[in-house]
Amino acid sequence: MLGPDTEMNTLTNHLDKIK
Repeated sequence: MLGPDTEMNTLTNHLDKIK
């Protein structure tokens, strides 16, 4: 998307919601 950092941040955010 916008960059590796942003993509990782988004993925981490989604994983955090699943917990």
